[in-house]
Amino acid sequence: MIDQQTMRGGVSSTTRISEAIGRVWASYSPSRPSAVRTQINGDVVTCQLVDAVASFDRAVAAPGSHLVRPTLDTYKQDAIAAVVGVTRQRVTRLMSSHDRDTDVATEVFTLEPTVRELSQSDTRELPRRDVRRFGYGQTHWRSGLKG
Repeated sequence: MIDQQTMRGGVSSTTRISEAIGRVWASYSPSRPSAVRTQINGDVVTCQLVDAVASFDRAVAAPGSHLVRPTLDTYKQDAIAAVVGVTRQRVTRLMSSHDRDTDVATEVFTLEPTVRELSQSDTRELPRRDVRRFGYGQTHWRSGLKG
């Protein structure tokens, strides 16, 4: 899990993700969003890009424009790479919603849990077995034989 207040070079993770997503968006759209807001909740990173959808849609629909790779698939690949670059965690899922009425794009990235988180969650989530210690008068949990 990434901490939204993790500072690197005096800049929080949320700020670095917002800047990275803003740069990616600007490479696919003729104008930058007026604001990029990022929240981190556990292994979920949510970015809202304000005043962004209309120009992005026009740019992707107009082939041959100034954009290098104007497709939604390549945008998603670049957005994922930007989040991975900041968080150093693999992205397992990206859900994208572009609302034309409000001109707000919402990008929700699900991060792969870290090894430490997996080891902590494994011990909490494993089912408890009725395993008894071997010794005189105790039953082996598989065979039911007296020891």
